[in-house]
Amino acid sequence: MAFCLQEERFRELLNRADEVEDILKIERELVRVRNEIERIQGRLDYLSDQVELSTINIQFREIQAMTVANRSPVRALRESIRNFGQSFYNLISYLGTVLPYLLILYIFYLIYKHKKKRTE
Repeated sequence: MAFCLQEERFRELLNRADEVEDILKIERELVRVRNEIERIQGRLDYLSDQVELSTINIQFREIQAMTVANRSPVRALRESIRNFGQSFYNLISYLGTVLPYLLILYIFYLIYKHKKKRTE
C-alpha cells in the first residue's frame, strides 16, 4: 500500500518536473518502487497459491479408559522401561544440542583467561 502511494507521488512529481536531471532521478525512483511492488505482488501470489494447495490432516482417536485388564504389573513395568528409554534418549539429544555451545563458550573463556594473564 505504501509503495503504491509512493508510485503515485513520483508520477505526480514526474509530471511537474522540468529539468532532465530531475526527470531521470524521478524515473529511477519510479523503477525502484515499481520493482518493489512487483516483488511483493509476486510473493503475495506465491503465498496465495501455497495456501490454496495446503491440506490439513486430522486424526481423531478414542481415549481408552484404564480398565482392570489394562492395569497389569507387567504392562506397568514395560511402560516404565519404555519411558526411561525415551527420557534417556531426550537427555542425549539435549546434551548433543547444548554441548557444542558450551564447548565454544569454554574456549572463549580460556582465550579471555590467557589474554588476561598476558596483560598482568
